Amino acid sequence: MKAVKVIDRPAIGRLAHEGIDIDPKGNVYVVDEHRGRSMGCKGITPCGGGVYKFIPDTYGNLASGSLYVLGIKKNTRRDNTGQGEWLGPIDAANARQSGSHFGGASYQRPEDIEIINNTLYVAITEGPRDEYGKEYYEGRVISINLKTLIVSNFVKPGVNVAVEIGKPGEAGFQTGFDSIDNLATSPDGRLVMIEDNKPSDIWFASTTTNKFGASKEVMLFASLTDPGAEGSGIYFSPTDPNTLYVNVQHSAAKDGDATWAITGNKHGHK
Repeated sequence: MKAVKVIDRPAIGRLAHEGIDIDPKGNVYVVDEHRGRSMGCKGITPCGGGVYKFIPDTYGNLASGSLYVLGIKKNTRRDNTGQGEWLGPIDAANARQSGSHFGGASYQRPEDIEIINNTLYVAITEGPRDEYGKEYYEGRVISINLKTLIVSNFVKPGVNVAVEIGKPGEAGFQTGFDSIDNLATSPDGRLVMIEDNKPSDIWFASTTTNKFGASKEVMLFASLTDPGAEGSGIYFSPTDPNTLYVNVQHSAAKDGDATWAITGNKHGHK
């Protein structure tokens, strides 16, 4: 198939787009892959690195509508969790600065989003940093309840998943949750997560949570053993629920950059 026409949709926002998803009402959710809490913009820090909601004027037509940024009410936490609200409408042509002006929450490189039932999950690749530039933790996944707008740490190193220690081959190396990137939904409704990291690990998380909104079960599913490989995307076959496709880039092997299929059996972990 050949592309005949490409149409720009500036109303959704001029941002560093990566992740996108749509809810049953036709609202579009996007993120700004920007280090909002350390890079800032035009001398303002924090700025950008936000989560945005686009409400089209007409269902299914993205030519016009209103763009909003996620804010946190009475925010006293460095990780931007708590009671959320949609702020705006903001200026889509200058979305990063406009959203920050409205009080939008800034995160460190939100890269992908996934809606499961009434919850929006956001992969945030880096953690907030202290005054010396050191990360407090190595990224996380937050959840946003689309009914209540409560924002929680759904998967976070040291809370409900292991912290990664060192690198493969080093003494004392421990596989952990580090630089999470892409998200998907498993056939049984769990959140699947893959890292922008070496080794690039694949994790599964139950959407059943504790009272703080953290997943009650986070499981390491697989690790890419290629020393250069980064998993750049994951998705399940629409016809075979036992096959998970993994896109690989930066492989150390000449023929390693490809789409790989991981096939299990129907009696595996549920």
